[in-house]
Amino acid sequence: MLALALALSTGLPAAVEATGLQPQLRLIREQAAKLGWPITCVGHAGDEGVIRIGVPNGTSSNAVENFEADLIGIASSVTDVPPDADQKHCDRKPTRTESSGPPSRTLIFWPGAEFNTDDKASRLLAVARDCGFPNAHWRPIRPEDVEQFSGKIDPNKDSMVLDAGRDTRTLYGPIICFLNLGVRPLIRKDQG
Repeated sequence: MLALALALSTGLPAAVEATGLQPQLRLIREQAAKLGWPITCVGHAGDEGVIRIGVPNGTSSNAVENFEADLIGIASSVTDVPPDADQKHCDRKPTRTESSGPPSRTLIFWPGAEFNTDDKASRLLAVARDCGFPNAHWRPIRPEDVEQFSGKIDPNKDSMVLDAGRDTRTLYGPIICFLNLGVRPLIRKDQG
């Protein structure tokens, strides 16, 4: 009872919940383990898993904010769990998002000149497969790829496509996993 009263008075969440696919969940568990924060619940949200990480008593609000900021770059979603929430269950409704428009299999475009010498391309393929696109593959760009992106793609610059191997319009979890674990680290390295 005292712990609940302390959590309510500090305004801190009792826990942080994060969703994602298996490669994301592994990294989320690692982040929690580094801090020594306990996993208090494991559940599902459609094809994604849910992990609830308890916020230990005496944790500063800054530490919680830093932890959540780290998770945002990994997880599909990150939310606070208030002290009065049901602590026994952490199953959620799946996130349902569907893109409108024609089917799309494109995950990312890549410069052809660098393709055969760039280990980033092979890393992106591995991340795509790990995130739920087992049939992902690199292929040359096609006229319909340029057309699909309203001519914003220059086939002379970006001549390769990482093809998901299936339509991605209804695959929220795998797309977010690929973006967070494949594309974001690539962008950060290129900027740094």
